[in-house]
Parts: sequence; C-alpha cells; structure tokens
Amino acid sequence: MRIQKIREKLGDQKVDAILFTDPISIRYLCGYSGSNGLLFVSENRALFLTDFRYKTQAPREVEGAEVIVPDDGQLIDTLARRDEIQSIESIGFENSISFCRLEETKKKFSDRLEWKPIENIVTELRSSKTPDEIEKIRVAIDVAQKGLLAALPMLKPGIVERECAAELEYRMRREGADKNAFDTIVVSGPRGALVHGVAGDRTIETGDFVTIDFGAKVNGYHSDITRTFIMGEPTDKQREIYELVYRAQAAAIDAAKANMTGKELDAVAREVIEKAGYGEYFGHGLGHGLGLEVHDPPAVGTRSENTLLENAVITIEPGVYIPDYGGVRIEDDFLLKKDGCEALTNLPKKIEDIIINID
Repeated sequence: MRIQKIREKLGDQKVDAILFTDPISIRYLCGYSGSNGLLFVSENRALFLTDFRYKTQAPREVEGAEVIVPDDGQLIDTLARRDEIQSIESIGFENSISFCRLEETKKKFSDRLEWKPIENIVTELRSSKTPDEIEKIRVAIDVAQKGLLAALPMLKPGIVERECAAELEYRMRREGADKNAFDTIVVSGPRGALVHGVAGDRTIETGDFVTIDFGAKVNGYHSDITRTFIMGEPTDKQREIYELVYRAQAAAIDAAKANMTGKELDAVAREVIEKAGYGEYFGHGLGHGLGLEVHDPPAVGTRSENTLLENAVITIEPGVYIPDYGGVRIEDDFLLKKDGCEALTNLPKKIEDIIINID
C-alpha cells in the first residue's frame, strides 16, 4: 500500500503526519480522481476528506483511508477538529501548496502545531512505475498511436495545421482517449522551429517538415509521442537533419538503462548532435518521465543529477530547430530496465517511413 510507504518516511521527515493537497499526489496515494480533496496520513490513521459532489465517487475509489464528507463542505475546518490532529505536534505539507493557501490553512489549526515543508516524498515513489501503472501507460500509448495512424491520410498539402490537430484529437477520442494528454502540437515549415508551438492557421505546403507532438490520457495516465514528416521528396538538407536526429535518438536508446543519471543519458544524444555542428539548435532536455503527469519524474536533461530508477518510464526526444527554416523532433516512450530499455512506442520513424508522397 502506497500510504504505508508514506508512514515509513514520517521519521525521516521529522513530522508526526503529512497533509497532502496536490491532486496528483492524492490520486497516486489513494486512487481518488476528483478535483477536490485532502489526504491526512499519520502513523496510525489516514483520512480522506472531500465534498458532497464526490460523496458517491470517493468511497468507490479511495483505498487505505477513511472517507469523510462534511455536510457543510468545509474540509480544513473538519480536519482541524478531528482527534487525530489534537494528538500530533508537527505536520508536513507539500511544497506545491501556495503560500496564501498555506497561511489560510494554518489559521484553522492550533498555534502549537508545527508546520514543516516536505520535498520529493511522493515524487521519489512515482519515479519507478508499478506493473499496473506500466500497463496503463501502454494503453495510453496504444490509443495515441492508433489515433495518428487513423488521422494520417488527411496529412497532405493544403490542410491547415489546426485542422490536422483537430482530426488527430478526434481520432484519439474515437480510440478510447479520455482527453488529449496536452494541446496537440502541429507545426510546419518555418514554424517547425517552435519547439512547443501550438497548431496554428498556417497551411501545410509541399516541401515542409511537419512536426506532430501528441498524446492521449487514459484512466489518468499519459502518452507522449512525436513524429516529424516530410511533405514530398526531401532535400539533401532535410535528409541530413532528419537522419542526424534519428541517429541521436538511436544512440540514446542504446545507452538508456536504469541507474544512470538523467544528465548522463542526455549527454549521449547531445554529443551526436554537437559533433555534427548542430548543437546550438538542440536547446531542450532529452526527455522526461511519463505517468500521472505528462512531465512526470524523473527528469532527463543537462542538469538532471537524479538517478533513473528501474521501471521508470521516460521519453527520449532529441531535436534540431533552425530559426526561419524548420525543425525535426523524434520522440518515443521507454521503460527502463537494469540492462537496457524497452520501447513502448512502435510507430515507424525511418526516413522512408515519414515521407508523405505527393501525387
């Protein structure tokens, strides 16, 4: 039980209990997927509080904690009156809570209660995925991939980026997505240099690079995939850039395994791009974790000293982005193991696979 793992860390945090307010932390620890709730965990008790809207939902979802639904909807006031609070001297709070909310919360409790910030306690747990989480991510990936394959026939010169994004999002919903993992990115031609550019009103033209970054959210878990297509026969420069990004990703895939740092993995792909003279055009981290959030722990970038744990799910997504010209990014999702990694995505990505034939 995940709540028990929190209890085991109370001593290290030097607190008698922890109050969780972040929806992602709460969902991870007890399974609740609603928008309003508090989770209190002490050595002997776990209390989950929510309002009337979730009176039926919460008991069905919450595991490992007593569910409390105050008639007046006042969660903090109700918790402050509980005997479990009266018997403790210190309580931890997540650093994601805003200063104003924390100050308002403190006013509801006794002045004798000491409040202490805690860091990374849930993040560390979330960095390594359970078999159930891995399976949910696989489903989200499968839904996204099927969506793209269903939408690809409409990718041709004359379509507007925004139309392309809308079709892909519709297809993912048809395949079972609860929603998009994030706002779908479709950038073409010179706009391909916008790393996180939103789909706009530009009409896709023959000769363009077209980068599509997309993902599905299914049962709370996310996928994140990018493919760059070439509209028609590529030029020599397009081939050079695409093949470079492909080689950089392949090198990182070969090197990726548990117990290396995110910084070490990033350096593998970055070296390939830098040696080819395009280092200045690769300005973001190599990847990130994937799970309940699109950017889940762990981090994979130039400053990521964190260790990549076994069963972490990460993206590997090198790119080259040249202002006023365009860009290429190739992104796939991987499960880290002791001796390597398993590709969870399987969409084609060799250059012959991503050329869109123009009749």
